[in-house]
Amino acid sequence: MATSALGLNATQFGGPVTTEWDDTLRKHGIIPPLEPDEPEEEAPAEAPAPPPPSSSTEEEESEEAELVRLRAERLAEMKTGQSGGRFGSVQPLSHADYVAEVNQAGEGVGVVVFLFTARHYMSAYTLVLMERLARKHADVKFLQIEATECMPGYPKANLPTAFAYRDDDLLGQLVGSAAFGGTSFGIEEVEAALRKTGVLDVKS
Repeated sequence: MATSALGLNATQFGGPVTTEWDDTLRKHGIIPPLEPDEPEEEAPAEAPAPPPPSSSTEEEESEEAELVRLRAERLAEMKTGQSGGRFGSVQPLSHADYVAEVNQAGEGVGVVVFLFTARHYMSAYTLVLMERLARKHADVKFLQIEATECMPGYPKANLPTAFAYRDDDLLGQLVGSAAFGGTSFGIEEVEAALRKTGVLDVKS
């Protein structure tokens, strides 16, 4: 351990201690030069802990699983045979064809226009139910249209939305989940809501 000419231990002061006499001896090569302090090694930084699982991700996976289940049920229903009605499925509708397909659908023809938005869970969920009802009520014309194409700026808060028509008359409007029976509605609630408008009653 290096000690100064005055007998002081360098480590007692937290580093090398020198005097003018020591410096003179080193200048003439009588004592070796001071060794530089070795830098202290920094402790390796701990890797950041992984973030907790996102609850939103779990919710999306749950919603996707529910949609897959509903689609599977619909496909099973389709395998039972074709309906004898005129329609039987939810067909796409464009803004340009709205009058021809809805207002001029034909005498006595009930029409359900479903407004949806892509990548919107309640829209996708309700559409699956509408597809099942379209097969059950094949004499009613079920159509789907992008909400903002139907009405620019239509708010997502109003989805799901459905309009019911017959003979160019608006029979009723179903706006938001509450109109379909609440946030946990099923096919029975959607059918009941549409039936209240009268659109599911086939007119001869």
